[in-house]
Amino acid sequence: MAPTTGEVEAEIDNCVQAMAVWNVRRDVLLRRLMDIWRDGLELVQLMVAHRSCLIAAHVDLRPIGWPVFAKTLSRPYSAPVL
Repeated sequence: MAPTTGEVEAEIDNCVQAMAVWNVRRDVLLRRLMDIWRDGLELVQLMVAHRSCLIAAHVDLRPIGWPVFAKTLSRPYSAPVL
């Protein structure tokens, strides 16, 4: 006799609950999640800095795949004078 949907879902729930990832101490898990968050923020900051340097050098970013910033490229930009 084939198992019912409820039995299969219960078996999946039990397998997921038995995974070792759920047995990690909370502080360790939180630290790992914060590392992922900080790495993401660092990546965004590097992307923005890189874009700013290319704009300051008057490099057209459209051909190299920066569609997110296409709206900002449509208006004139003058590099700050140092």
